[in-house]
Amino acid sequence: MLTRQGIAILVITAFVVAQPSFLAVGADKEVTLRSGTPIFLVFDQSIDSETGNEGDTIYLRVMRPVQVEGVVVIRSGEKVRTKLTEVRKAKGWGRRGDITVRVESTSAVDGQEILLSATQRREGEGRGGAATAVGVGAGLICLPAALLGFAIKGEEGRIPIGFEVKAYVDSDQKIKIAAGEELSPAEEMKRAKELEKEIAEKAQREREEKEKKEKEAQQQPTRQ
Repeated sequence: MLTRQGIAILVITAFVVAQPSFLAVGADKEVTLRSGTPIFLVFDQSIDSETGNEGDTIYLRVMRPVQVEGVVVIRSGEKVRTKLTEVRKAKGWGRRGDITVRVESTSAVDGQEILLSATQRREGEGRGGAATAVGVGAGLICLPAALLGFAIKGEEGRIPIGFEVKAYVDSDQKIKIAAGEELSPAEEMKRAKELEKEIAEKAQREREEKEKKEKEAQQQPTRQ
């Protein structure tokens, strides 16, 4: 026969054993980021074929948060590693430059590397027609004409700040969300707006700096 004290011990034991079912409510969560999920990226710096070199690593930013089942798995503003895989400088006879960027990876909220796939090629405006017209129109078919032709340079391939690229997740990947550490989608969208504003301001400063340099160049005395 159980005593009153023995009954109390059994009740306490039963309560302790039952605890895990209550704790499960705040347990870690795991979601699957599917292959082919689109991720929108943005250049927060300008790059061009004049200053870039093959093999250079540059970083883009995730423009908008990526969600799975209402849970943020990749944050807005997260860095995205990319590489310049091909750079051709603009040359004479109006041959334009071009640059190819390969998107490689970013990071999920649990620190995992997420492999991505996307390639963006940007070509400059060619001026081959202009080069030919100058040579033929002037009637210069001799060596000086060839030299003149090489003096006419095509535009460099350039990707401006604020340029957007769509990348895709390479393969299915499970993302773990720690209990109590889920990010608010609303707050992440606010963060995306702030990033958009930041990049727009940088682009404006870059344009102003370019205009200033062009104006200064025009004011330089022409050499005789």
